[in-house]
Amino acid sequence: MNNRVKHILKYVCAAATLCLVVVVVCPIFSASVNDHQQWLNITLPGSASCRALFTVTDVPQRYAPNASLFVHNRYGYVSADKLSVDWRARQHPDTCGGNDVAGAVQQLLLKRDSPSGAATTDYSPLAAVLPSVLAFQGEGEASAPTVTATTRIGAAGGLLPYVPCEIATYADPASVAACFRARLAHQDTLWIFFMGDSKIRYLFFEFLARSDDELHYLVKLPNAATPFATMERERVKLKVDMEASSTLLPGLLVSFQFRTFSEQQVSKMRGSAEVKQLARWAAGQETPPHLLVLGYAAWATRKMEAYLCDALSFLADMHQIVATLLQQISQRARVVVTSQNRYKVKTSAAPHESSIPLGDPTFDWSEAMFLYHVRRYSLHRPPSPAFGTRAGIPKFPARIIKARLDNNSQRHRDHLVPEVEESRVWWWDTSLPLSLAENRECEELYLRGLTSHPVYNSSFHRCYDDNHAGTVTLGDQVTMLLNLACNSVLGAREGVCCS
Repeated sequence: MNNRVKHILKYVCAAATLCLVVVVVCPIFSASVNDHQQWLNITLPGSASCRALFTVTDVPQRYAPNASLFVHNRYGYVSADKLSVDWRARQHPDTCGGNDVAGAVQQLLLKRDSPSGAATTDYSPLAAVLPSVLAFQGEGEASAPTVTATTRIGAAGGLLPYVPCEIATYADPASVAACFRARLAHQDTLWIFFMGDSKIRYLFFEFLARSDDELHYLVKLPNAATPFATMERERVKLKVDMEASSTLLPGLLVSFQFRTFSEQQVSKMRGSAEVKQLARWAAGQETPPHLLVLGYAAWATRKMEAYLCDALSFLADMHQIVATLLQQISQRARVVVTSQNRYKVKTSAAPHESSIPLGDPTFDWSEAMFLYHVRRYSLHRPPSPAFGTRAGIPKFPARIIKARLDNNSQRHRDHLVPEVEESRVWWWDTSLPLSLAENRECEELYLRGLTSHPVYNSSFHRCYDDNHAGTVTLGDQVTMLLNLACNSVLGAREGVCCS
């Protein structure tokens, strides 16, 4: 038996094992279907203008003229044969019409909110209607690819087909600096915290890069400090904590903690640095950041190759622990948990060292399990007090009480401060179609034989890296975060997300 056959059989066996695990796990999901439906009823957003920027919930009016009815009826079943979208086909932009976009979103919501969860292929039709940021002249290796836009949101004019509000681009570093100054004019500090592995580290770097020309960040490392502008970010493999600050805005702090969430025993999970930190914030022992951006699962899923069943069980335990803590933290801070960007297609017989068994379906399963535990906590959590302390529930930070008063007086609505009915984890899956669109462009470059071209090998797409998103996707994620942090304090007009 040759090596290639052995390689194929290894993944076939792993797939069979995963199927068995799904058969065991699905009844667990299904057993709570009644509770789950109650959760659906309480999470319909009163105002989708901000959360819908992160969680796919609706489509713009131009794709669904009766959009309000669509929102309230979004859990009705839409059979696959009623949609003209082929979920398995790789499509080019503009081949999916407005009705298909609305149907695709509705079908995605049905799948995501069902016991089985959504699959990567449920997001593919949304990626297919996004504009390309590449243009080609000629065919094959003779073609000359050029970058036509630095961000996909910018190329779309701030209007994504599955986000029901307009997205401000914040392309000018001065506009970001103005936002931070406006916030610090009304509050002593602004603390934004990124926690996760190298994928989140790249997002942290891109967040700093957006305004570094204006704010000139200094990055503090465990044993040194260096200007962000001089860091060779593509070569940084630091599995360490970092803090970025600016002498121009003393109250601004942007933190990153490298955490893998990959312990494989419950006792070690609870004793890990990441869980202990989340527990301190959840218990009110420490004041949480204003915005917590978190993502994980890649490290844990990489361990599935040798011990698939055990790894799935350990990952489910980690999700249960983390989801509970994050839901508690979300009563006092804005918590955004990002989906994993998907793997870029490779045709090499040898898998990349950072790849995981089964690829995207592993992430599909992991994310369905995480959302399951988020829902379970939402159903059974104690009610949050309006102010102060009650029955062992820690006191809310003063900034939340002040923001609620501001919201009630309609002075401005600060989306970084959750109100009681909004105090839950925000799932960030609107970035997933952006990741898939990037992957599609990398695949096109590969099929055209352009793997030696500078566009293929630049950090813009990172086509050479099957695990990490390029700056075209990371930049759009930063844009979404800035809309959350900035639009309300800068007085964005009606119709703009998070205004």
